Amino acid sequence: MIMIQPYDAYSYYMAIKLHFERDGYDALKYNFKSSATPKAFLGRKDKYHFAKIAKKFTQPKDLVEFYVSNFSRGSKWVGDMVEDGDVHYLAWKRYSDSMKYRFTNDIDTMVNYADMKGLKFDGLFLSTTDDAHPHIVKLLLQEDISLETVVIIEKMLGFTKRLNKSITETLVWPDLSKKIVKMTPFVSADLPVMKKIIVEKFA
Repeated sequence: MIMIQPYDAYSYYMAIKLHFERDGYDALKYNFKSSATPKAFLGRKDKYHFAKIAKKFTQPKDLVEFYVSNFSRGSKWVGDMVEDGDVHYLAWKRYSDSMKYRFTNDIDTMVNYADMKGLKFDGLFLSTTDDAHPHIVKLLLQEDISLETVVIIEKMLGFTKRLNKSITETLVWPDLSKKIVKMTPFVSADLPVMKKIIVEKFA
């Protein structure tokens, strides 16, 4: 059985941390390489946390998903991940394991919301004023739809670029927009199937 070593857990952590925090860094493009070194690892006071995380996984893919699920939910310190990281990881796995079902449920929520507001699908990406969040962002912030669903829609439409030009508030949207974009490489979805669900539900 392949065992992930504590340093490996640290190295992946640093790469994914950079991925979410630095605009010019793509963890997948750089094959999870970063400035992490064994010397830097040994000098960390929290290195024992990485040993605990390493024991949980035998495959790098699962370790990466663990970190992505945590960073995408705002958990950034490895100590917090040791304490509560499994909650975020299990939520990630539940969505991934039943993606079509959960995506469909979220689209149903969007359809019901759009009907109530008298909107079509495109109207969910519009706001009433320049600094107001579009309806799809409000649904996400209210946790009526999942982050993964929004990421899948971003993979199809690339809507964040347009919203970056229209949303002027600086407290919520910039970080949320960046998170959505940074998550796209890690959310694998059959986009033609997902697009068909949207088309049929909003017909």
